[in-house]
Amino acid sequence: MKEIIRKILNKYYQLKKVKRDKIIDKTLKNTEIDNYTIVFESEGDYSDNCRTLYEYMISQKLNKKYKLIWIVDDPSKYKKEYNVYFISRKYKTKKELTDFYQTVGSAKFLFFTHPYWYHKKNDKQIVINLWHGIPLKAGGRDLHDTFDYITIPSDFSKQLFQKFIGSLESQYVIAGSPRNDLLFSKNDSLEKITSTDNISKVILCMTTFKQSENMKDSTIVCPFVLPCLNNEQELIDLNEELQKLKVKIIIKIHHLQKTDVLSKINMSNIIYLEDYDLNLKNIQLYELVGQTDALITDYSSIMFDYMLIDKPIAYFINDLEDYKKNRGFLVDNINDYMIGEKMLTKKDLLKFISDVVNNKDDYKEQRHKFAQKMFKYKNNNCQRILDIFNIK
Repeated sequence: MKEIIRKILNKYYQLKKVKRDKIIDKTLKNTEIDNYTIVFESEGDYSDNCRTLYEYMISQKLNKKYKLIWIVDDPSKYKKEYNVYFISRKYKTKKELTDFYQTVGSAKFLFFTHPYWYHKKNDKQIVINLWHGIPLKAGGRDLHDTFDYITIPSDFSKQLFQKFIGSLESQYVIAGSPRNDLLFSKNDSLEKITSTDNISKVILCMTTFKQSENMKDSTIVCPFVLPCLNNEQELIDLNEELQKLKVKIIIKIHHLQKTDVLSKINMSNIIYLEDYDLNLKNIQLYELVGQTDALITDYSSIMFDYMLIDKPIAYFINDLEDYKKNRGFLVDNINDYMIGEKMLTKKDLLKFISDVVNNKDDYKEQRHKFAQKMFKYKNNNCQRILDIFNIK
């Protein structure tokens, strides 16, 4: 009986998709391109590479020439600028569907960080995939037909993007990620998050998600995000050690991580952050990243971006074998990409923190060489992208 119901539902959704696609095709066919309209869309709503590029365009007053449109969940949440519009990605009726694709389909340029859904476009449009980090984890799918171009950091990175999203040689644009410009910006993001009075170092912890609503990349749950801690008392003990060393750890939880399996307990020297906290204070994540003194991560692509600011990196590898079995990696020699200390225990963590405090960095030269290979450019990526596509 369940199998019969499943088949009926599949047939219903397939028919619904066919009907929707016909409406989209007809709408796009009858929509004229406006050479001075640009659309932005990001999985985290108003965030990441698209937001950085957009805000750079605003700073250059390009909204006086171009109409800039954002696709978001709730348009009422966002500040209105001159010639800037926010539209909802949620449509229910035929009219809402038609209006949405008329608006999006009229744009000459579309910038995306997660171009999964835009498989139908106006033929005269230029779709640019800014992506959201250098891929290292396995499990991607061929998305090359959802965009015209993809911005990447170097020739060396091509193999990773090709394996993960099937991008073609003709689609690569070596330009770098807009958000990496923020690593070098002067800002007060750290002061907005926490006091640094009498603090010698601030260490950022950013690990990738292990359990999301739809995926389980690792069966090992780390309730405090730091896998070397097993209970609240160990967290308290670590906080006391950090107080002595005059160090703060900011733990940024991945936006896809299921938080109901976590125990987020903010302390004097250990601060947990989510996207909500950053949005509340109007902070872009990479503004904060650039203000920290060292990074703790695992298999997250931030490991590469952080190399640009040439500061120490350490990696938790507690679930490495489990992660290989469940999610896997695009490369066999994963350790060759993780330049820095490898940690398993609290003792390892405290050693790394002590090294950071004492400005001891055994991987500086190796990290610098790898960064030169992974990145052709260090910053000014926003302007470079605009120049490449003649947006001025």
